Amino acid sequence: MKLAELQNTIEHSSAENWSKLSHHGFRYSLHPASISAVGMVELDADFHHTLLTYRDDIDIQVAYGIDQNFAGTGQVQHHAPQFDWAEKFIHPKATVVHVDYLYRGNIVDSIWVLSFDGAWLPFPERSDENPDGQFSGRSLRIARLLQKVDYSVHDFSEQESLMRQSDLPTVED
Repeated sequence: MKLAELQNTIEHSSAENWSKLSHHGFRYSLHPASISAVGMVELDADFHHTLLTYRDDIDIQVAYGIDQNFAGTGQVQHHAPQFDWAEKFIHPKATVVHVDYLYRGNIVDSIWVLSFDGAWLPFPERSDENPDGQFSGRSLRIARLLQKVDYSVHDFSEQESLMRQSDLPTVED
C-alpha cells in the first residue's frame, strides 16, 4: 500500500469503518524526565489514549491522544501555543494533539489536530504566506473523523457552526 492510499483511506472513511480501543496504553515516545545526581537519565513514556483499527483492513490503524506539549510529564515542561480566539470560550485551553497513522503497527504518518472544549478541530498550519495559519484539508478531514468516532451522538455541524461564529479561518474540502 502506498502512503497516499493509506491517507486517503483514513481521511475519507466514516466512524462506522473503525473499531475503537480506549486507554490501552499504545506507546508513542520516550523523553528525558530528569537527570539524577549520578548522571543517570530517567525517561518518561507518553501514551496515546485511543487506537482505531480499520474494520476492512486491520493493518490500518490510527492512534491519538498525546498532546504536543507533553504537559505534566515528569519534570520536562513545554510551553503550549496560545490561541487568542480560544479566550472567547468557557474552557479556553486548546491542546495540540498528535494523530499517528499506522500501517502494520508502524507509524508512517502524523498530523496534528486541536482538542478544544470537547471538540476536535483542525490545526492551523502557519507559513510565510499565512502567518496566522490556515487549515489544511487533511487536518479538517481527520478532525471530523475523530469528532464522529469520539462523539457519535453529537452532530459535528454544531462544532462547525461554533468555528464559524468564532472567526476561525475555514477551508473547504
